[in-house]
This record gives sequence, C-alpha cells and structure tokens, in this order.
Amino acid sequence: MASVSFSDLGVERRLVHLLEQQGITEPFEVQRESIPDGMLGRDVCCRAPTGSGKTLAFGLPLITRCRRAQPHLPTSLILTPTRELAEQICSVLKPLAHEVDLKVLTIYGGTSYVKQRRALERGVDIVVACPGRLLDLMHNGVLGLEDVDIAVIDEADRMADMGFMEPVCEILNNCAEERQTILFSATLDEDVDDIVRNYMYEAVTIETNDEARQNYESDRCDVYTTDASGLSSTRSALPDPDAHMVLPEIISKEPLGPATRHGDDQWSDIITWVLNATITAEELGVTQANVDAKAGKQGQPSKNPETRRMLGLDGSQGSELGLSNDWAYQIIKQVGNYSDIFERNIGPNTPLGIERGLNALWTNGGLQYSPPFR
Repeated sequence: MASVSFSDLGVERRLVHLLEQQGITEPFEVQRESIPDGMLGRDVCCRAPTGSGKTLAFGLPLITRCRRAQPHLPTSLILTPTRELAEQICSVLKPLAHEVDLKVLTIYGGTSYVKQRRALERGVDIVVACPGRLLDLMHNGVLGLEDVDIAVIDEADRMADMGFMEPVCEILNNCAEERQTILFSATLDEDVDDIVRNYMYEAVTIETNDEARQNYESDRCDVYTTDASGLSSTRSALPDPDAHMVLPEIISKEPLGPATRHGDDQWSDIITWVLNATITAEELGVTQANVDAKAGKQGQPSKNPETRRMLGLDGSQGSELGLSNDWAYQIIKQVGNYSDIFERNIGPNTPLGIERGLNALWTNGGLQYSPPFR
C-alpha cells in the first residue's frame, strides 16, 4: 500500500513542514483514520490507547478549524482527566498553534487562578483543561463556553473511572449547540457510550441507497435508514449479516405498493384486484396448496360464496376486468396467496428475514384489507 502523508490528509503545508522538522513524516493509523473526518467537521469517536498518536489525530483538525477567540470566550476545548496529560497535549499542540497564530492555555487545579484569569482576559483560542478547575472558572464568570464549537474529550474511559462524567456532561451542555465533538478512549464502556449516544450525532445526507450502503460498510457511519425491506435486503448482502441488525423502530411512513402508468385504467384495475385477490385468498384460507380443491378441481368445490366468486365459480368479475373468469384461481395456483408470496420471498425463513408486522391481515393486527368480491 502506498504511504500516506499528512498533506494527503488535508493538513496545511506550514503545519506539515513543522512536523517534518520534528521528525514526524508519516501519520500513524489512528491519524490516517480520524483526521479526514475531523477536517470536515464531523463528529469523531475513536478507540485508541495512550501512545497511539491520538494527540495529533484530534489536534491537527482542531488547529486547522479553530476560530479566533474573544476575551473570556475560547472557541476550542480539550478535556483531559489529569494535569499531566493536559501538559503533554499542550506541549504537542502549542508549537503547531503558534505557527498559525493561535493561543493555547492549560487549566487545571493546583495552579494560580490569577495567571489563568489574565490569560483568558487577553483571549485564548484553545483551552486544554481538567473538568474541575474549568467548572470553577465557568461558575465564577471568568470564562464562558458558548463559543466553543470544537470539543475534544481525551481518554474518556479514564474520565469515567475518576468520576468525571457528570462534570463532562455539564461542560458539553454549556458549549455551542452546533459543534464538532471528538472523543478518544481506550474503551467504549457504558459511561463513555452514554456520551457518544447523547452528545455525538451528525446526520449526513447522501443521494442514493448505494452511497448509503458504501458509507455504512466502510464504517463512515454507524447507522443508515431506508425502508424496512431495503434495510433487510442490504443486511442479507453484507459479508456477515448476523453482525448487523435492523432496528424495530419505524421513524417514517413509506408504504410500498404496486404502481401503474397514469391513464391506463384497465391495467390499474387489474393490478389492484390481483393484489386484492391474494389478500382475500389468505383471509379465506385459500392457498397455493389447496386452491385446486377449493375450485372443485379435486372433488366438490367450496360452498363459501365469496370463495366461489373469487375463484370464478360464480359471478362475472373476470369479464368486467377483461380477463377470464378464473383469473384469480390462475394467480393463486401459480404464486399463492399474500402469505404464500410473503413467506417464500421475504419472510422470516428467507435471507431477508422480514416479519409480517403491519403487513399482516387486519384480522391479525395488521393493515392488509381487501374489498369483498361481489
């Protein structure tokens, strides 16, 4: 595989040159995977341990996208669990930030409030902070977070272990609502997962289902939506279908049904009554297996008046549609009733595995209903 450079990832030349002066010429895996999305302003959630190169993975997009700040109102925030980690991050990012004329400040306990207050008064673009001291300054009106539109949570699992999840949530709630949230963690356990679910969501609009599937398969997104049958079809074609699931929640009403060319009334009537026949056949218990018996092909025909009309034994509906009177019998004989068709093609025992749900008959809690055959 050809090597990838920081320039290939969208990092501007003067930052690349500074990295080269430090002997950093090729990005690590975590940087290759996360920097492009970070540069585009997307939320990023990355499982990465200490020493993987994650500081540059979130730092380069942050520095590239960071806006200049007003006094007391930083625009970018990095949360860390310890003062030692805050200083490590600052030592990596400060030279890069200086190169593009951005100011960085570390905030943590055990140091002078006065120095931190004075720096904020002059204006600081990027704050690297531990949650406790940051909240102290916020509650005392020394800084506001409403202009923070890039928020990074580093080593989120350690934050959770140290009991910082509630302060982290308070901090995020005070940042700009329209923001980019970046999270790095060695694990994605329950508390960390809560942060991801509650604070990291970005809807990406795409044009086609093929594009949606490609983004999903390449892990560019975790979830995508289309109609339920389309999702089941996509799932069945994935390399490991059992590793994916179609959620039961319905978020929009998009019924699927037959369509005909406008103005061809006879053909539209035929298609409509073909569907009605398969639904009525299921309701009357007429199946592909027993339709010959019901039609009198094997002994006495059914005595049910509606069954007889549907199968063309009585009445003249076939001629009214321009078809032979046994048209419904022929359809059921070839493909079965609605249940036969559903179960054979897309039901639970097929690769698609779709449950009947609202496609069930009205007598079974579904929506399927046909006008009577008269």
